[in-house]
Amino acid sequence: MSAVALPPIPRVESPPGFSPAESGFAMHKEIHEQPLAARVVARHYGRDGGFDRLDALDLSRIRRVRLIGAGTSVYATRAAKRWFETVAGLPCEAEVASEYAGTAACGEASDELGVVVSQSGETTETVAAMVRLREAGIPTVAVVNAASSTIGREADVVLPTFAGPETGVCATKSFTAALQVLARFALHAARRRGADASQLAPHAEALDRIPEWIALALENEPAVLEVLPHFDRARSALIIARGALVPIAAEGALKLKEITYIHAEAMPAGELKHGPMALVDSDLPVVALAASGSDFGRLAANVRQAAARGGRIVVVGDRAAILGLSDCVTTALTLPRCPDFVLPIAATVPLQLLAHHLAVRRGVDVDRPRNLAKAVIDE
Repeated sequence: MSAVALPPIPRVESPPGFSPAESGFAMHKEIHEQPLAARVVARHYGRDGGFDRLDALDLSRIRRVRLIGAGTSVYATRAAKRWFETVAGLPCEAEVASEYAGTAACGEASDELGVVVSQSGETTETVAAMVRLREAGIPTVAVVNAASSTIGREADVVLPTFAGPETGVCATKSFTAALQVLARFALHAARRRGADASQLAPHAEALDRIPEWIALALENEPAVLEVLPHFDRARSALIIARGALVPIAAEGALKLKEITYIHAEAMPAGELKHGPMALVDSDLPVVALAASGSDFGRLAANVRQAAARGGRIVVVGDRAAILGLSDCVTTALTLPRCPDFVLPIAATVPLQLLAHHLAVRRGVDVDRPRNLAKAVIDE
């Protein structure tokens, strides 16, 4: 059977007065503000500072955490779920705000803690989910950039992310700042629940170095520009990962959808062979988030399966991972070699840069993508 000939991809019509050659996009500026935002988070929450406001909740009695967000914040909650479960030993549910029904999972509601994550603090569905949490008798903590927002005012405790004003519709610095606050929150909960301090110390030290690792990730920008031609024929893209990087793959796919208008899907790498492999051909970029840790061997096998079927392989990984996939990689973006605990934060940055520059290449107004607004408020 011969391949179906597809018509060329039309260029996106730009808003009046918009030129993709212009510099000064807010999103680009905010991506590059992330090392500074990370330093601000460390100053406010470093070495367990800033969490004394949680004392009234008595984290030692909490038996389950319910994490809730919408949009980009959903993927922050999914990353945080792993931190709370593996570091603090707390079972977690990460739920989409619009789907939250407002009931305690099991036992007494007072044994649960609701953590609501939001950039604006005004998104209608997230506000409604927090109201349902409180109606169920579940105490709430807001991890929010706009501390004076509805969510910030109504939560029992607010943990500001201190990312500063974010003009671009796409969440960038507010996302990585939220990840850092959530990671430090998980460490604080572990301490309050009696975890061994010596086991937590490496995680705290890694978080202190996040500004450095984000800055290193930003050095990928010239390499990102070389990746862009591999997306010129793309109507879709796959982003695959394993373990802690799966939520970051999902956030990267959302960025592509939001501002490049390319359909993108994220999935655990092992799911490729359970159906999506049928999509793979020479026009499909497959972005693989790769770290040279314990999951690398299994991820590499999945990547090679996609490459054998003609997929264009873009590896986002540390140098060892890139070298390990050199037999099948089309192009690569380099991640700093940092501990697994903080790798999701650093891995976010190259995907932000890729989405931004690809949107510019396709003629999209990066800061004002069609049909979207900064805070989703029902009319």
